[in-house]
Amino acid sequence: MFKHNWRKLWVWRRRAPVAAPVAAPVAAPVAAPVAAPVAAPVDTRVQESVPPAVPQPARERPAGLLSTLALAGNEYVAEEDIDRASLGDLFSRAFMRVSYDKDGDLWVQDYDAPKVMITVDLVRRMIRLAAAWRYKQDADPDARRKLAARTNDAFMAARFRAVEPDLFVAEYYLSFEKGLLAAQLVHSLKFFGRITLSAVREHDGDGVLQ
Repeated sequence: MFKHNWRKLWVWRRRAPVAAPVAAPVAAPVAAPVAAPVAAPVDTRVQESVPPAVPQPARERPAGLLSTLALAGNEYVAEEDIDRASLGDLFSRAFMRVSYDKDGDLWVQDYDAPKVMITVDLVRRMIRLAAAWRYKQDADPDARRKLAARTNDAFMAARFRAVEPDLFVAEYYLSFEKGLLAAQLVHSLKFFGRITLSAVREHDGDGVLQ
């Protein structure tokens, strides 16, 4: 880089004309001081470009949420206290229908949802929610599998599968490791009920379920 710049300077020096001798400069008269210009005043007020927010009336809580909050606020259920009996009591206080079959299995049903079987896996610390529908006797096996495929593709909160010989089952697993909130469990059951009911209504186009 230095060599390149030096050559450019050398060409300029060869081509530049020889300057004539310059006479000694004559002192110029001192000009009177000029007053600095005064800046115009600046408007510092903030102009509102967006109208102020209008307070909105408080929305009423839906009835489904009220039954969930009917529990003792954020009631905490410890991990060691979770079993079929404690869950049955919890769902009863949430205004759900609770029953036990001859094998002691817990069944819970909300007012607008299918009947759900509640199973507690103490080893894996998981609560299993399961709902089932029976296929029609003359239902095509291929149509059964397609129903499970459609619902699994459309809904992510539950798993759907065709169980031989005649059951269509939806399942959802909820971890209770380190305990859980009672309202969380009740909300999960309500959500599972809505999902499974929507799956049956929207995707049983072949009419394979009873």
